[in-house]
Amino acid sequence: MNLFWIYQGKELTTPLQDYTVIDVETTGLKADLCEITEISGVRVRGQKNVAEFSSLVRTLHPIPDNIISLTGISNEMVKDAPELEEVLPAFLEWLGDDVLVGQNIPFDISFLLHGCRSARIEPFHNDYEDTLSFSRLLLPEMPHHRLGNLCDHFGIVNEQAHRSLSDCRATFEVYKRLCGLIEEKKLTAHDLSFGILHLEDKKDVSVRREYDRSHPLYGKRVVFTGSFKRQKRKELEAMASDCGAVVVHEISFTTDYLFYGEGSENAVRFKKAELLKEQGAQLQIFNEDGFFELLA
Repeated sequence: MNLFWIYQGKELTTPLQDYTVIDVETTGLKADLCEITEISGVRVRGQKNVAEFSSLVRTLHPIPDNIISLTGISNEMVKDAPELEEVLPAFLEWLGDDVLVGQNIPFDISFLLHGCRSARIEPFHNDYEDTLSFSRLLLPEMPHHRLGNLCDHFGIVNEQAHRSLSDCRATFEVYKRLCGLIEEKKLTAHDLSFGILHLEDKKDVSVRREYDRSHPLYGKRVVFTGSFKRQKRKELEAMASDCGAVVVHEISFTTDYLFYGEGSENAVRFKKAELLKEQGAQLQIFNEDGFFELLA
C-alpha cells in the first residue's frame, strides 16, 4: 500500500531559495514491503548547502544481493546502525517545516510515511517539489529523466550514486540548474503548474497559452480512469488540458476531480478516491457525462 496518495503536503511549482533536499535508500521499491537502509538531507539557504544529515538504518531483514550491488550498502554496514525508530524522529525534527525537494520525491515520502506508521510517530506534512516533474516539463527532448541522466545532461558528478547523501548533493545541483532554465525561459508560476502547458507546447516550453481562468477545470488536478465511450482517454485528457487543468495519473489528497469510464467503480483509483473523500479530501467524482457537463 503506497501511503503517498493520502499525503497532505502540497506539490509546489515556484523555484525556491530555501528548502531541504531529501533522499532515502531502500531494500526495494515497495514501501509497504521493503525497508529503509539510509536517510539523508541537505539543507539549503539562499541556494547554498548550509547543513547535512545522513544516517544508515539497521534493517530487520537481510538486504538483497542486487540492492547491495546497486547501493554498496551491505548487511555488515547496517548491523550496528541505529534503528528506524531512532533515526526517523531525529530526521523529521531536523527537517522542521522546510519545503522538501527530491528526485521522484513521492518515492522517498512514501517510505518515510510508512516509517512513521511502523515507528508510531506523527506523520509529517511538508510541502514538496519534484525535480523529476520539473525536468519532464523543461527538458521534454530527454528520453529519460533519472538522476543519472540529469547529472550527465548538466555535467554534474555524483560521487557515490545510490548513496543517499551523495544523491542529495547531486539533486541539489540538478535543482539549481533547473531553476536556471526557468529563469532563462522567463517562465511564470502559472507556466510551471504541471499539466497546464498544452500538450503541443511541450515542444517549446517558452510558448505560453491563455486560458479562461473562470473555467471550473482551470488549475484543477484531474485524473481519468477506465474506458470511455465518447472519446479516447488521451483525447479527454487533452480536452481537460485545453481548459487549463493539471492532468495527473495518481489519485492523492490534492486531486480535485476523478473522471471515470464505464465499469470503473471497482477500479483501484475509484476506490482510493472514495476513501479519500471519507477522509476529508475535497475531491469530486464524475462519470464521462459529468466531464462533458463541466467542459461546456
